[in-house]
Amino acid sequence: IKARLRRQVVEGRVPHAQLFCGPTGVGKLPMALALASSLLCTNRTPEGDPCGCCAGCKMVARYAHPDLHFIFPTIRKGSTSSSDTYLEAWRERLLTSPYFDNQDWLAALQVENQQPTFYVADSNAVIEKLSLVANQGGYKVMIVWQADKMSVEVQNKLLKILEEPPQLTVFILLTDAPERLLPTIASRVQRIDFPALRQEDIEQALCRQRGLQEADARTIARSANGNYTLALQQ
Repeated sequence: IKARLRRQVVEGRVPHAQLFCGPTGVGKLPMALALASSLLCTNRTPEGDPCGCCAGCKMVARYAHPDLHFIFPTIRKGSTSSSDTYLEAWRERLLTSPYFDNQDWLAALQVENQQPTFYVADSNAVIEKLSLVANQGGYKVMIVWQADKMSVEVQNKLLKILEEPPQLTVFILLTDAPERLLPTIASRVQRIDFPALRQEDIEQALCRQRGLQEADARTIARSANGNYTLALQQ
């Protein structure tokens, strides 16, 4: 998948809307962030990777690039709510780790027994933000986390901008349940399916990134069943 996305960037053939599908914990959000970093880099490598040093890369590393936008499920706060209301909590959660699930996100929101959702304000914000000229003069990237939680009303409001996106605009929709998206949405995105992670890859990541001993990493990786988020929670 990474090689495929790299080729798109290098060849200048990045689809305006992609749908990353797959179970929880297989790297959809980290991959979306990596693609966004490449697109927003002003000095990417010949292989399509971000340089990591330019102003764009540094802003993306803090998830604070003015042309990198997010919408995600939230709960109502006051009379209205939208992803922008919780943007600081979202950035903090990403900085902790881009591998997290709905329960982790509820904990970050400091709520229990509530079902986060998208609000019409989110779709209005998407249309407004993407109608503006890119702050840095290049791509604008909109990442939609848990896109399957969008109501029919929200999906329908986004349909037109998915059909006729502004120039150099890239949507990346992430979902564990693509069957919950409207057929009209699904037909306008290029779908990429993410498989469950291999046990040995999870084991190596736990050793390299978390400093676990091999035996402990092997035990956790075996029980994670291809889900790195679950491995991190153990």
